[in-house]
Amino acid sequence: MILTWLLSAAVCLSFGLMTSCTFDTGQESKKDLKAVEEFSERVHEISIIHPGDPDAEVMTLDLMQGLDSASNPVQYSLWVNSVICRDKTCDVVLVKLIWDAFGRYKRYEVKKGFKLSKLDHVPFSTADHQKLQGILLNKKSALSEATKEGLVGPKSKGVDGVAGATVLTLGEHVVLGAGYTCYDLWHWANGEVCEIIQEKTSKQTSIQRLQKYLCSGDDVAIQTALQAFTQRGIYTEEVVGSTIAAMRNSHVDLMPLAIKYLQSADAAVPYEASFQSLLTQVSAAKVLLLIESFYEYEKPPLALVVEVSKHLNNFKNYQEIHRFLSYIESHQIITEEILENVSKLLEHPKFFFSRRAYNFLEEQQLPEDLKKKVKNYLEKYADRL
Repeated sequence: MILTWLLSAAVCLSFGLMTSCTFDTGQESKKDLKAVEEFSERVHEISIIHPGDPDAEVMTLDLMQGLDSASNPVQYSLWVNSVICRDKTCDVVLVKLIWDAFGRYKRYEVKKGFKLSKLDHVPFSTADHQKLQGILLNKKSALSEATKEGLVGPKSKGVDGVAGATVLTLGEHVVLGAGYTCYDLWHWANGEVCEIIQEKTSKQTSIQRLQKYLCSGDDVAIQTALQAFTQRGIYTEEVVGSTIAAMRNSHVDLMPLAIKYLQSADAAVPYEASFQSLLTQVSAAKVLLLIESFYEYEKPPLALVVEVSKHLNNFKNYQEIHRFLSYIESHQIITEEILENVSKLLEHPKFFFSRRAYNFLEEQQLPEDLKKKVKNYLEKYADRL
């Protein structure tokens, strides 16, 4: 989902001893902010190296975890310095970064009485805050590959009070005059803290809430649930069924995780049944991953291989057929039923599909009826083979 951000002016909220101004991602976040009042908080002490400064020493920080009434994690927050300034010339401001339960950055707050500033201590404008929020939300920002040295060019004017000028090619990725601030906060918002959050949520969330995540349609929530169920060894018919259903519309990148879970759940629900359900319900790209999963087996799963052969004529992409036939060729998984199912591809309307089947079949020991089908195909397409 592409996050849109329409930032409001500073919304002042009180949290314990610190009162701050919030810059959020839109109406949904405003609802979350209102709900924050109902959360209880738990402190987790974490040891971490500044994610944007590999030369820094390990520091200990307090990661605040917001819990709902059932003690399920719902959000996290962390106070950090706005910028690392080795020559002591920068305006260092405390900034509170806030993530959802899955480690997705949501918004930031600036400690009351302080302001983020640019070159020559010029305070951020509303537009600057809007741009910074957009920068922090962009997990694919060029800042992920940049170094601090890459943020400055020939010495002229300062960036966050440090000699040098923000490189023009990074202009869209930083607030001009506040390159170091953008760099540091982006790495905090999208760095190792996100992984720490995901791990804590995975370990602490109740089975009931994880089941809801699995059925939510949110890929990140589904990933969290699958990781948690696998790590905890929770294998039930209900979770297996929900996993199969979740894979219908989820991102293809989640398939390997789902396959791993369903294979581990074999004792509760035979993987063969789960495999068959997936095979008929998911997209071509996901079917290909099912086929690729065969290569992980030391002993070829004959029942699953036969099952795939039954569906060859329904496959939409050549790659699925090619990878399947390559697998059974390399592992010599040849049965009469598989040969019969492959032979049906000889009548496929796409020539390169049928030709792949022909190339496979002509190398096999075939019964007479299939020999005849292969011979007829050769005669029909002799000029194209």
